[in-house]
Amino acid sequence: MSDIVIQTEASRLTKSQLNDVLNIDRGYIAQWANQTKSIGILIQDPAQFLRVYLAVQSSGYLPVVLDAKWTSEQLHQILNHYQITHVIADKKIEGVNSLRLEQLNEAETPSSQKVTSPTDDLLHIGFTSGTTGMPKAYYRNRYSWLVSYDANDDILNAPPSCVIAPGPIAHSLTLYAMMYAYHSHCPCYMQMDYHPAQLFHQLI
Repeated sequence: MSDIVIQTEASRLTKSQLNDVLNIDRGYIAQWANQTKSIGILIQDPAQFLRVYLAVQSSGYLPVVLDAKWTSEQLHQILNHYQITHVIADKKIEGVNSLRLEQLNEAETPSSQKVTSPTDDLLHIGFTSGTTGMPKAYYRNRYSWLVSYDANDDILNAPPSCVIAPGPIAHSLTLYAMMYAYHSHCPCYMQMDYHPAQLFHQLI
């Protein structure tokens, strides 16, 4: 069984690496986020996104999946409209309490933060594409995806050996494919920027 969780054209996340950082990330995020209920995630690299997504979720906060392709104006409209006050991002975001990925990478103190789940067994909040106006929020819960994972296994007659999901991480289908791979303990091959030829080289 492969140790790879996610591989992109520029990064790789293994199971051992993920296990090493999750406890540290949980403790750091819990201290930083304090009493807030939801945390926005604006990270382009799928490998780093998954790490943060799992840490946020297993700390009892609700991940809010933000789109790196939004303009600054769109981003701030959405943050204000949905009252998202805390964001973990590739870079500092003005006007909110933002935690840069670089800061999280520098955290070294192991934590005894217990593993928990967001209220109502929610997985995350995502957003529509916004092609006809401001992107609108939607909710996903854990049970609906577990049922879908089982249905996928039935269609394939077995869990997959790998999953290929080169689309933007903020898109619902890409995020689902990534989490299906994680649930199935198989590698997920993804991309930060979609290039079919590069994807072919990732797979050989």
